[in-house]
Amino acid sequence: MNEKPLVILIEDDEDDAKNYKDIIEQALEVTVEILHPLPRSIQDLVVQVGSASPSAIIIDERLPVRSDAEYNGIDVADHLRNNDMNIPIVILTNYPNDQALLNREFLADMIWDKMKFDEDERIYLERFARWIGGLMVKRKTEEKILTLLESRIKDELSKSGDISENLMRIVAALHLYSEPGLELIVWLKSDVEDEIRLIEINTATTPTGSIEVFSIPPSDLLPFRMKIADVAPSEWRSIQSGEVGLPSGWTLEDSNEFDIEVLNEVTK
Repeated sequence: MNEKPLVILIEDDEDDAKNYKDIIEQALEVTVEILHPLPRSIQDLVVQVGSASPSAIIIDERLPVRSDAEYNGIDVADHLRNNDMNIPIVILTNYPNDQALLNREFLADMIWDKMKFDEDERIYLERFARWIGGLMVKRKTEEKILTLLESRIKDELSKSGDISENLMRIVAALHLYSEPGLELIVWLKSDVEDEIRLIEINTATTPTGSIEVFSIPPSDLLPFRMKIADVAPSEWRSIQSGEVGLPSGWTLEDSNEFDIEVLNEVTK
C-alpha cells in the first residue's frame, strides 16, 4: 500500500496545531506532522523541512507570538524558494489583507484565512485535497495510462519546449483522468512567461461565489508553474455570464476548452 502524502504543519500554538492536524487528517487521506518546538533559526527550520521531504507545508504567518522563532511564515516560504525547494506552501493567517503579506504572497501557493477556516474548513480542504491529489497523481492513477500520458508530454516538450495547444490537450487529459469529478478544463492564455492558467470545472466542488486560485510549482515532468481555479459548474456558468469576475489579468478571450473526449483522443 502506498504511503499517504505527508503535510508538515508549522504553527507556534501547539493546541491550534493539534486542532488543525485532527481536522485535516479526519477530512483527507494525508498524514500531518507538526513541527514543534520551532527552532530559533530559520536555517535550522529549512533543514528540518527538507529532510522530511513533505508533499506540502502549512505555515502560520505569525510564528514568533508563542515561540522563540526569529521569523514569520512568509520568511519561511522565502527561504524554501531560495533553497530551490518547490514545495507547495499554504500560509495560515488572521490577517489575509495585511499589506506586508500581500506584497510577498507570490511566495505561497495558497493563503487560508483562519477565521473563515474556523467557520467552514470544508471549502478550504476540498480544494486542498484536489491540490494534493494533483501533486500525488502517480499514487491515484493506473501506471499504464499515466506512463503513456507522461511519455506524450515529454515527446511534445522535446519538439519545442513551449506551452502549445497540443501540449495542453495532453495535460488536460492527465487531469481529467486523475480526477473523476472534472467535467471540463478551460485553458486561458497567460501574459506571464512559463505559466499555465486553467479553470477546472468540478462537480465535487462546493460553490463559494468567488474564484480562488491555487498554484502547482514546476516539476521534472512539466517545467511550468500552473495556476488553477477550481470551480463548481454553477460558478462556471456565472463566469461565462459575467456575474462572477476572473482574477486580475485572466480572460476567456482566445481560450480553449477540453472535456473528457480529449482523454479518449490522446490515449488512442
